[in-house]
Amino acid sequence: MSILSHADARRTYDRIGARQDTQRFYEDQATALLIEHGRFESASRVFEFGCGTGRFAATLLREHLPEAATYRALDLSPKMVSIAAERLAAFGDRARVSVSDGGPPAQETSESCDRFASNYVFDLLSDETISAVLAQAHRMLVPDGLLCVCGLSPGCGFWTGKITRALRWIHARRPSWIGGCRPLELTGYLDAHCWDIVFQRKIAAWGITSEAIVARPLGGLIDPVFRSARQRLNPGEDCIGLRSVESWGSVNCTSLGFSLAQRRKSHEGKQISRQQSRGGGRHKGSPEAFHWSRTVKSGQVVRET
Repeated sequence: MSILSHADARRTYDRIGARQDTQRFYEDQATALLIEHGRFESASRVFEFGCGTGRFAATLLREHLPEAATYRALDLSPKMVSIAAERLAAFGDRARVSVSDGGPPAQETSESCDRFASNYVFDLLSDETISAVLAQAHRMLVPDGLLCVCGLSPGCGFWTGKITRALRWIHARRPSWIGGCRPLELTGYLDAHCWDIVFQRKIAAWGITSEAIVARPLGGLIDPVFRSARQRLNPGEDCIGLRSVESWGSVNCTSLGFSLAQRRKSHEGKQISRQQSRGGGRHKGSPEAFHWSRTVKSGQVVRET
């Protein structure tokens, strides 16, 4: 897979600059879906990972966000940040944009936003970086916040499928020609035990397919287990076992996030047990077994052991 380095991506988007807005012919339909289903009219603190020229932010601030709401964004391209800052200058202190190193926003404060947005950025990143960014988004969002993301997606029709194959062919050989982006199935990166997808739709414009997703973080049922498991495991070790009231699967617990090999199975109304399965219920390097269970009825925790 040909992924642009941070330095190459910075050079690419510094060179593209304001011409990025010419892609609105296929981007605007997907971002409009995010605005429609992301409930921005009730948002108070919006964070955008990769603001580009600030066009999405300007639309939010001008037409959808409450007057007291604030917007903060990062982008690895100084040129993009300059364009966005100029575009958003009319909104004063409500809007702040900064240059980043291109990595996950690990320096941001926990529970510092109620909307985490990112448009046509994940399709530029490696799989590992996408997982790391989603882990940071989960940390940064308040419990009732929303993740709002969209990006290039594989097409299912005859012509959209041909364009998908063409984009992937170019990306494998000259990724900078298409801004380093390639079509992705974004839903595949959202661990069903970390995120509840409340809206998802694919839309094609001029043969280019995009996917828009709005998801809420699932924290109450999983965070105690994740914290305990991550304290017991070294980066790269596995924690495998039953998961949540919705499904079960295997999880690779790392210092940045969780990559799920997922198999869905309904457990509502049943007692759900989660125990690590390596070595008969023991973590590698840990002398004791790790057990956790909750009884769930109609989405509410009624007993925890």
